[in-house]
Amino acid sequence: MIFLTFNDKPSGIYNGQVIDVIKILNSKEKVRLVAFVSWRIYLESRRKIKSQWKNSIVLPIFFGLGRWKSNKLFLRILRILIREKKCIARGPMAAELALDSGFNKVCYDGRAAVSAEIEEFNVIGDDKLAISVINAESRAVIESYFRISVSHSLVDYWVKKFGYTKSDHIIIPCTLTQGFQDSEKEKVEELRSQIGISNKDIVFVFSGGNAGWNSLERTFSIFDQRLKNNPKYKMILLTGEAEYIKDYMNKFPDQVFRFWVNHEDVKNYLALGDYGLMIRENKVTNNVASPVKFAEYLSLGLKPIISDNIKDYSDFVSKHNCGLIITENSNVEFNSLTEADRMRNTELAKTYLYKNSDQIKKNYNLLKEKMSN
Repeated sequence: MIFLTFNDKPSGIYNGQVIDVIKILNSKEKVRLVAFVSWRIYLESRRKIKSQWKNSIVLPIFFGLGRWKSNKLFLRILRILIREKKCIARGPMAAELALDSGFNKVCYDGRAAVSAEIEEFNVIGDDKLAISVINAESRAVIESYFRISVSHSLVDYWVKKFGYTKSDHIIIPCTLTQGFQDSEKEKVEELRSQIGISNKDIVFVFSGGNAGWNSLERTFSIFDQRLKNNPKYKMILLTGEAEYIKDYMNKFPDQVFRFWVNHEDVKNYLALGDYGLMIRENKVTNNVASPVKFAEYLSLGLKPIISDNIKDYSDFVSKHNCGLIITENSNVEFNSLTEADRMRNTELAKTYLYKNSDQIKKNYNLLKEKMSN
């Protein structure tokens, strides 16, 4: 079986959502990774991907993204040469390439509502390319043999947007590998000292990119008065640079700190926190999302602070009473977490959001059975 990715850069997310998944699937059936990557970073990407999974074929995207469909020819030739008939395709572009390359079975690995991302946040910026990707998502949802969805809400979106009427799918949220919660205590204490966080401080952590759907400006608005009123509130932002973030840091120079760290160091910074921030605008992109940061927060024992519109996860917080649902007008008192609070949330992550949990393993086994039949 082939696991196909297209225009994905190797990263911590790639390792978690591609390499780690292949390792699980490979236990019963030999899985070969085929990755089309930008020619601009081809050599670096090939080195990184091959170091994580030797049984991989890494190819440059021929003719550029504007003519991405031309890569069907190369995938078809490759499929014939390596004699593979089944494919799991990550994202709409990979799925369309697979659907037109002669595979007997194509499983669409749906990570997001891609059409909504394009319409709401203009993530592509090229109208012609955007239309082709929207059409590719429609084909992936309707024509694939089987589907992976990261949330129940994403399936609801498929029904409404594309008229999906089947039940040939499985829900597998963004999950973690065993050991993520094992932060390094000495490094955590060293970071605490370097940043200037005391044991009496209450620490809010945000981990992720500063793209529009992360709604950091909304988060800042909600916490503005709270930070002003309580100097013990501290905020750590694990994200890239942006002018509005710099302005907020200047507004609260002793309370708001930004870092951009390697994926393997994220857990040590998260371990400084009491609460993990996941406050987003009410957009389709966010409604259907399965942010891996939710699993990361819970795994390190943090309580997620979440808006009420990230549907699967807002429901999870309500059901398990493991965090706080917040709006601009919420009158919430934040307290330091006890060790019992942290242990309870870590156990929830292990039960529901780890790749080796019983439920997640069961779903991957169902996927393997479906693709093997």
